[in-house]
Amino acid sequence: MVNEIGLTISAIAMLGISLDFRGQPLSPGSLFRIVALAGEILYFTRIVPIFGAILFLLGAIITVVLWFQNPAERPTQTRLIDVIELVAWVWMALAIH
Repeated sequence: MVNEIGLTISAIAMLGISLDFRGQPLSPGSLFRIVALAGEILYFTRIVPIFGAILFLLGAIITVVLWFQNPAERPTQTRLIDVIELVAWVWMALAIH
């Protein structure tokens, strides 16, 4: 059940982020956000869970570091997408074991 919910939340977050970034150039911050979500999907589908967890952690950590290094790089997305992505990240962080 944890994997199905995680996969659903990750897919919704990926859809929201991809819709928010359409037509914009791909910046390093947005690239690593997508990497983190791809890691979540790999983890929850159990294709390669170890690689998915590592990819998620790498993408999430670099995304947060980039936010603090360059405030202009910070995402300008809507609050709903922020909340969906935050829920996906928290679910993934709680699911990693």
